[in-house]
Amino acid sequence: MTEYVPKGTGAVVVRTPDQRPRVGLVSSPEPGCSSSVQSWLPENREIGTTAQTPCTYQLRLYYFPFWRLTMDGKPLAASFGKTGLLSFAVPAGEHHVSARFVRPVKPLLLEEAISFSILLFLGALYRSEKRDSRRMTDLMALSS
Repeated sequence: MTEYVPKGTGAVVVRTPDQRPRVGLVSSPEPGCSSSVQSWLPENREIGTTAQTPCTYQLRLYYFPFWRLTMDGKPLAASFGKTGLLSFAVPAGEHHVSARFVRPVKPLLLEEAISFSILLFLGALYRSEKRDSRRMTDLMALSS
């Protein structure tokens, strides 16, 4: 599915994302709660909500901790139910809700540090082996 293919990974998407609003991407079981999808891209969802009472909406998107929700530019708490789909609650009125996938920085830095350390270790091991092989060659030349 295109929404699970991160940008810049080199993964091939068979079908490009349809940017037209689609039915069934946002739902609410409560009466009087309406929503409209303004944008539905792989790492960014934009939704408009309108209600006369507080409502809980559910996105057709599985909950994952790196999704960050904002309502009218302010952080919004995300949760999930039995289905595992991402849900959020908004107060009465018209609101603009944005869901963005934010990549974590700390794990990426840790991975790079580990990779660099392994490269340093392999380089030191290679130099050590090269020195040992030169010593063996010199010893064999002296013995003959």
